[in-house]
Amino acid sequence: MSPGEIAAEAPERTDQGRKAPVRLRDTALEAAANAIVIIDREGRIEWANPAFESLTGYALAESVGRRPGELLHSGAHPPQFYQSLWRTILSGRIWRGEMVNRRKDGSIYHEEQTITPVRDAAGVITHFISVRQDASERKAVQAALDAERRRYRELVSRIPVGVFRFRIPADGRRRHFDYVSPRLCELLALDPETVESDARVVYDAVHPEDLPELESLVDRASVAGTAFDWEGRFVVDGQVRWYRVETRGGVWAGGDLAWDGVLSDVTERHEAEARLRLDAAIIASTRDSVMVTDLTGHIVLVNRAFVEVTGYTQRDAIGKTPRILASGRHDAAFYADLWDTLRRQGYWQGQVWNRRKNGDIFPEWLSISTVRDAAGRPQHYVAVATDISRLKASEARLEHLAHHDPLTDLPNRLLLKLRLEHAIERARRNRRRVAVLFVDLDDFKTVNDGLGHPAGDGLLVGVARRLEARMRSTDTLGRLGGDEFLLVLEEIDEREEAAVVARDVLHAFDAPFELPHAHAIHVQASIGISVYPDDTDVASELVRNADAAMYQAKQRGRNRYHFYTSELTRAATARLALEGRLREALEAGEFLLHYQPMLTLDNTRLLGAEALVRWQPPGEALVPPDAFIPVAEETGLIVPLGLWVLRTACRRARAWLDSGFPLRLVAVNVSVRQLLHGDMVESVRATLAETGLPASHLELEVTESGLMEQGSRAIEVLDRLKALGVRIAIDDFGTGYSSLAYLKRLPADKVKIDRSFVRNLPDDNDDAVIVATIVAMAQALRLEVLAEGVETGGQLEFLRAKGCDACQGYLFGPPVPEEAFELLFKRARWLERADADGD
Repeated sequence: MSPGEIAAEAPERTDQGRKAPVRLRDTALEAAANAIVIIDREGRIEWANPAFESLTGYALAESVGRRPGELLHSGAHPPQFYQSLWRTILSGRIWRGEMVNRRKDGSIYHEEQTITPVRDAAGVITHFISVRQDASERKAVQAALDAERRRYRELVSRIPVGVFRFRIPADGRRRHFDYVSPRLCELLALDPETVESDARVVYDAVHPEDLPELESLVDRASVAGTAFDWEGRFVVDGQVRWYRVETRGGVWAGGDLAWDGVLSDVTERHEAEARLRLDAAIIASTRDSVMVTDLTGHIVLVNRAFVEVTGYTQRDAIGKTPRILASGRHDAAFYADLWDTLRRQGYWQGQVWNRRKNGDIFPEWLSISTVRDAAGRPQHYVAVATDISRLKASEARLEHLAHHDPLTDLPNRLLLKLRLEHAIERARRNRRRVAVLFVDLDDFKTVNDGLGHPAGDGLLVGVARRLEARMRSTDTLGRLGGDEFLLVLEEIDEREEAAVVARDVLHAFDAPFELPHAHAIHVQASIGISVYPDDTDVASELVRNADAAMYQAKQRGRNRYHFYTSELTRAATARLALEGRLREALEAGEFLLHYQPMLTLDNTRLLGAEALVRWQPPGEALVPPDAFIPVAEETGLIVPLGLWVLRTACRRARAWLDSGFPLRLVAVNVSVRQLLHGDMVESVRATLAETGLPASHLELEVTESGLMEQGSRAIEVLDRLKALGVRIAIDDFGTGYSSLAYLKRLPADKVKIDRSFVRNLPDDNDDAVIVATIVAMAQALRLEVLAEGVETGGQLEFLRAKGCDACQGYLFGPPVPEEAFELLFKRARWLERADADGD
């Protein structure tokens, strides 16, 4: 049935006058380019135009009466698709969509279809008109476009830079991005939708310091739509990164300005450039010499330090080889080993001697490294060198100082030991002798304290130079320390040869020493001699034996030499044993005090008592002070021993006072070593406070010779003790050769005449004159005078006649323990009463 016949069925179309328009409509439908199909309510084809036959391959005769699905079903759509379609058109609505069908020849094609329901006069749907258009070509084009778009997006997403299109509309609308690639959003840590909806988020990510520059650049490019490039900083996830923006711009239809561009991360390049600038600054400013060569060894770069160290300018060095620095001190094998190590390990380090441009040869610590490219291939060699001239000089100086005395520049104890050991080895091989001379200056301490340490140092230097002038080339002269010198004499056969040298050394002191800012000084020396192999074959023992012999020389009058003997060893061994016993005795409390009375000479009344220490080993005889006091002095034990004597004597004196004994004072001997070691003043103050003894009842006795040795240092301590209120007595007066001027400086209350001047009174005229002079001098200085060692009535009467104030000695009683001394108290009081009764 034709469309006209379908229409003729309607009563309204029976009018013959209307048949002409129907034929025209049929002709139009026949000639339409789109396929048109009329389908009844059952879904069967009633009519189709020629375009349908061209589209599907089915002729009209083949199609009429059949459902389209029977002819064209491709299987591409599920049943639900068709169910939805029929629900739509049966409801009277038009369906539009795309469908995949199959032609008669089996080929698949796409079509766009519109199905429109047709109603009769009563409004009942009677037919459906389907208009179909082949969409295969459009689909193919669209698929190609989609594929191209996918390939483009995939390409854009894979490249390491971000891609964008930025637009400024001509109508004044807000600037925006037409497109941003995922990589761009990834680089800026932004969401793509946010970026495309609000371009400001990109501006907000720019570093605040760089944003004004970018905005100004965009504004200038907006005037004419020109391209622009820019590098700047962005803040991404809290970190600052560098990005480069490159664009190409233009004016689009409608007047819009648009820029297509890329954004790339150049942070690593900026950091590398910064490192390069830093490295360049470091190389330029470092004090180490830097030289870069190519693989052929030609210099391509040197820094400023290289120029300063070598004297070669950059123009002198570049293009040359490092051979311009060769000193000639290294042979070919040295350089061959250097290059072999460098090629194998890529690194070499060591000390080299090079030559400056002016010809000076100097040492350097050189490090050479191979510089490789990213593939690991060698590109250059970099040599960094440190001029170690000063270090070498310092090392030599330190080496010298380690083995030489800094004051005299003579070998020190360490070097002397080494040379003595070598001398003994040579003498053992050659069957000869080695002599060691231990030289110690006499009374050097008096010079050092009296004139000051600079004068003392000057004297030591003068002695060193004078002794050096008398040494043979085979001999060694060194300083052990203080005023002690050591001579090592080699190539001697007889002991007497050492004596000849010793006498020559003593003659070296005949002439005075002229010191700056001081008078000429006369000084003498004592020498001890030990000989290998006669005395020992050990170096340290040779020195020790010579030291012991030197002490013997001093004890025999000084200004002489003395050979070591085996007796000295025995004496030294005994002394060491005594020192050990003394320490044990001090810890065990084996010491006790004896007291000797001191009396006035005018009426022989008791004045006080001198406390004298004694040593009582358990089960042995009492040890006199002369046997252990010198050892205590030398070892320093005199300090704790002296403090024990002080406390014990003050405690006993306080007890006697509390018992009613008329004791005016207790005298305690004080070593000069006590004065100068520890805080003697504080010890006395604490002892007086602890015992409760008034300071005026304590008299401290210091020997004249000890004060002469220590000089002003001891006087300063005595002044501080005197300020406590205690009395000061000068013991053994007359033996120290002090002058009247020196005596005036002492804060003394009393002088005690040494027993050696009292022993032969009144018969010895010389002693009588000395004693009379001491008394007169003391009286002139308003000092009390006490004579020690009074044993006869004649001595007593002589001293009384000369005006001596007090005395002590065996005439009145020996030193006795405290219990016995209390009896002397009572006898003294009885004598006092007897004298009073006689009056």
